[in-house]
Amino acid sequence: MKQMILLNLIALTSIVAMAQTSSLHQSARYEAANWKTWLLDTPQLTVVAPPAAAQTKAELQLIKQGMATLDEKKLAQIKYWDAGALPIGGTRSYQNW
Repeated sequence: MKQMILLNLIALTSIVAMAQTSSLHQSARYEAANWKTWLLDTPQLTVVAPPAAAQTKAELQLIKQGMATLDEKKLAQIKYWDAGALPIGGTRSYQNW
């Protein structure tokens, strides 16, 4: 008898939880359907023209010169910061990383 009551309680709880989450998703979709489109009369963003080829070559040369002067300390810092994000699972997984 206790098992039947417990099973019914679990089933009722899961039904209520599913109903609440589905109604939240439906209301969010419904609200998004009523959003108004914004139209701009005048462009408020301006796009800057790309740099000239000579300027691009000069910037690339500057970057290459900087890369040529990297020492072991700087390379170690690059390697450290280039390692990427923590794996999924948070900081506990960090020990196995």
